[in-house]
Parts: sequence; C-alpha cells; structure tokens
Amino acid sequence: MSKVSGKSAAQSTESFKNAVTATVRAMAKDPEIEVSFGAEKPNPEGHKARLPMVFSDMPADDLARLRGHGDAFALNRRYHNSKIHEKFRPKGEMARKVYNALEQARTQAIGALSMQGVAQNLDAAVEEFYSNSRLQVTDKQEDAALGDIMNLMVRERLTQKPPPLSARMAVDALKDYVEELAGTHLDDLLSNILSQASYSRLSRKIIADLNLAHDLSDDDKSQSSEEDADDLSKDDLSSDAPEDSEDEADGEDETEDGEGPSDSSAEDGAADGDSSVLLSEQELAEMLGEAASDRSSPLWMSNVAAQEILTPRYKIFTTEFDELITAEELCDSEELLYLRASMDQQLSEFSGMISKLASRLQRLIMAQQMRSWDFDLEEGILDSARLTRVVTNPAHALSFKRENETDFKDTIVTLLIDNSGSMRGQPIVTAALCTDILTRTLERCGVKVEVLGFTTKTWKGGKSRAKWIEGGKEKSPGRLNDIRHIIYKKADNPWRRAKNNLALMLREGLLKENIDGEALLWAHSRMVMRSEERRILMVISDGAPVDDSTLSTNNANYLEDHLRSAIEWIEKRSPIDLLAIGIGHDVGRYYSNAITIADVEQLGSAITDKLADLFEI
Repeated sequence: MSKVSGKSAAQSTESFKNAVTATVRAMAKDPEIEVSFGAEKPNPEGHKARLPMVFSDMPADDLARLRGHGDAFALNRRYHNSKIHEKFRPKGEMARKVYNALEQARTQAIGALSMQGVAQNLDAAVEEFYSNSRLQVTDKQEDAALGDIMNLMVRERLTQKPPPLSARMAVDALKDYVEELAGTHLDDLLSNILSQASYSRLSRKIIADLNLAHDLSDDDKSQSSEEDADDLSKDDLSSDAPEDSEDEADGEDETEDGEGPSDSSAEDGAADGDSSVLLSEQELAEMLGEAASDRSSPLWMSNVAAQEILTPRYKIFTTEFDELITAEELCDSEELLYLRASMDQQLSEFSGMISKLASRLQRLIMAQQMRSWDFDLEEGILDSARLTRVVTNPAHALSFKRENETDFKDTIVTLLIDNSGSMRGQPIVTAALCTDILTRTLERCGVKVEVLGFTTKTWKGGKSRAKWIEGGKEKSPGRLNDIRHIIYKKADNPWRRAKNNLALMLREGLLKENIDGEALLWAHSRMVMRSEERRILMVISDGAPVDDSTLSTNNANYLEDHLRSAIEWIEKRSPIDLLAIGIGHDVGRYYSNAITIADVEQLGSAITDKLADLFEI
C-alpha cells in the first residue's frame, strides 16, 4: 500500500479492509463472517476473524502476513469439521498439540496447493510466527515444541515448502528421529488431505508412532483399534453448511499454545464438511472472489483433477491397485549396492565428460548472472575512471556509478524416466547413465534435481483387469492396468544419498508397460508444489505409451491421445518448461521441445544447447 495522506489514505485503507473481508468470506464460503482489524494479537476463531491493524503505509511484507492470517482463518472455516476433529482428538496434552498441529497443516495445505497467492501469504504468516517463537533446538522429543515442529514437517510433506530459516535448525534436530518412527504414516497424509476423517486416523497413528500412546485414554486406544468400523454418519462427514458456533463449542475447546502462525486452534470454528471431492477450476476461482482475483492462480492438486480437465474422455477403471513407491521399498540395500557397483563400472569411462559438462553448465548459469553498470549518476560508487575530468576541470562534478545485477531464478529439474519393457537392454542403461550424469552435473551447478520413474506393476492388466473381468467386462473401461510410479530421488535429497537408488533402473524384472500421460501429469503435479521460480520437467523415453490391457479394451489411440493432450496443456498453459530426450527414438512427434540421442556420449552437447534456451531469462 503506497504512502498517501488525508482522505485518500483513509479511502485506501478502507478499500483494502473491504477487499480482505470479501476474500475471507469468499474463501470460507460464508458471507456472514465478521472480520475486524485491531492491535490485539491475531486470533481468529469461531465466526469472527480478528486480523492485525491496517495502516496506510504498511510494507508489502506486512500486507502479505495480514492476508495470510485471513487466509488461514478462511481455510479453517471451510475445510475443518469440528465434529470429526473432536471424534478423533486424543486427551493428553502433548498428543493434542500434535493432533491440532497436523490438522492445521492440512487445512492450510489445501489452500496453498490450490492457489499460489494464498501459498505466498501463508508463507509470510508462517515466517512471522516462527521468527517470534524462537523454537528451542533439541534432539529430545520431550524437550521440544513438538506441535510446532510437526506442523512444519507436515507442511513440508504436503506442500514441499521448507521450514522458515528461524525454525529450520529446531526441525532438523528432530527430523531424522520423527521420520524413522513415523515416516510411513507421514507419507500417507497427502493422499488423504481432502478427507478429514481419514487424515485424523493417520494423525492418531502418527501420535502412536511417536510413543505418545500413553497420552491416549483407554477409550481412545480402543477407538484406534476399531476406527474402521466406527465412522461418522454421512451427515457428519459431508455437511455443506458451516456449523453454528453454539453447536460447535459447548465450552469444551480452548486454543492450544504453539499451534502455528494463525494462532487458530483446529478445534475452534466450524467449516464445511469433509470435502471428499476434488476442487474444480471454477470452484477455486470462486473461492477468491472479485476482491482478490489477482491473487488467484489455480494449480493442480492431483493427477485426477488434471485428467478430468484435460481430456474428459480419458478415464481410469480403478486406482485401487496403483502404487507410488520409493526405490528403497522396491529393492533391498544389498542388491542396490550391487547394481550401483555395476553402474559405476560403466560410468568410469565418462568421468571426464561429467567434469566438462559441469563446467559448461556452470559457465552457462554464470552467464545469466552477468553484471552491468549505470554511469554518470549523482550518487553511488565513485567512478575512478572519470576522475580525470575533475582533475582537468575542477568545476566538473564527481561522477558515480551503480552496479546492476540480473536476478538468476532458483531452478529445479525433474527427470521423469520411462521404465517400460521397450527400454530393456542398452536404452535403459543409457537412460540410467544419463540420469546419473545430469543429476550430478546439475547439483554441482546449484540446481535441485528430482528423479522419478514410471511403469506398471505387472503385465497385461494385473489386478485391475481381474476386477474388470469379475465385474462383467464393462465396455470401454479406460485405463486398465496397475500403474507403478517410482521415486528414485526427491528434490531435496543430495545425489550422494540417493545414488544407489538410481541404479535400480538396471534391475531385471522392473521394466514392464508404460502409461506416459498419467506419469507426466503426476510429475507435473509434484513440480507445481515447488517454490522455485524456474521449473524444468525432462522426460527420458523411447517412444509411445503402450499397455496391452488398456489398448485391447479401448480404441487404439487411447493412451497416445491422452499423452498428447497432457503435453499440449503443459507446453501451452503451464509455467513449467517441458523437454524430452529420446533414447534411440525420435520423440519430436509428441514433444515440441525434444532431442534424440543414441548413446551417452551425445548427451553433453545436445543437453547443453537445450538448457541454454531454457535458462534464458
């Protein structure tokens, strides 16, 4: 808000308040919400949101934080159901803090994943809260502010947003310990983010994983063991109308200490029901309303949403048997070590190429950060080269200069590897070696890299086809196979910690069939959650999608049409840059930005030219 005076300042301030109020009401889908602005500590609860005082000369960062408090309140109102929350809430103090923190992370993640502007506002509020909190750095769970730390860890799991710098050391001190105890259940939170009941069950399992089961009462423990048979009625889970404050409170709940940046207890305030359906693009736009339309930037929350919008004719018979798995889960560590040793033998002859490629890419990236100077200024750094003018003519004014620096965007690259049977033999070896070389090279240049793979769990349909046959062989069932998506390396893990995983591509029996369109959308959905300004998705493949079970029960171009639609949308509408590398086959008929290589030696010159185009600012 620019600095103005008098009547204009008052009008500007009032307009901003009206815009924030309208946005909160629109996001919460509740026009009756009362929004007030004051000097008191922000503590939105129930049907009233109290936000910080607004001034006519507020800095942009303070405005973002204020919006973040409003967004957090609205998301809690809309996606939090107090009946569900109370049903699964544990009794012990520490368990309650963790439980409330996980629920707060859920409601805010839904907004952050759906709207880029909301994500930025929530980031600002989180930064403010933890800057003031000063979390204690300790590796002992009993001494830590476990609720706050779990909130940040789950926030990172759901949105890929790292903890703020002010809290990062405290989170890192406990991260490995928490991951070891509760990593499996933490991994399941994202897939249950839109079902509060399922998410709450997982929260209770995480509490038990953290050895806080003693904080559960006997009733709680029996409920945990029988939770699948103890669901709420449909009315409790799916009510579209917000609950009235007198129905929700009954004087039971109080705000917990240290529950996150908005200070909004997950127990306070009602919201919509369980929201078990995916958000549509139109619904996301309505959430912000006209008052904040400039902040709305809908992002895909899942593959399914993207598939429905991109190609309405593409459908999936069942996702029941699909698998998202890490390399460590597919193969034991001893076999991975053996495969890595084999891979290193083949890589040894390319060690010189890695150094050369890294040097070329480093020069390329440095070229994007070239500096320039503005001369003959009235202030800045004294320009010594022009002092001769002052010596020859003492009346001549001193000349100053100022350096300009081009901002180089933070960059992440995702490598999506085709793990289909047609890649067997030299193509998959080439793909694995290229992946390893690119990962090491890009990381040396300060670029984060994620490595993903895609295939199917079995040949010719697997359990999906068996279920289709048992169900009477529905006509045109859509995708009819059990897909397997593999995470070889997460973006925030360095190459040295994931290098053995990359060798899994060489494992016999891994490569089966390939459904490229869904894999592309999956990799894309992971990238849109990232905070980096430049995002590049590189697909390494050898051609068209092939799945016998799907193609034998649908039209012959079913998978290919879906792939083309996904590519077209990403290339024309997505902020993510898409590049394809064909291994022995020309993939240019699908991707407009593509290169073809026959062996690893061709990778250096081919990829450098393409990355040069993508790195241009």
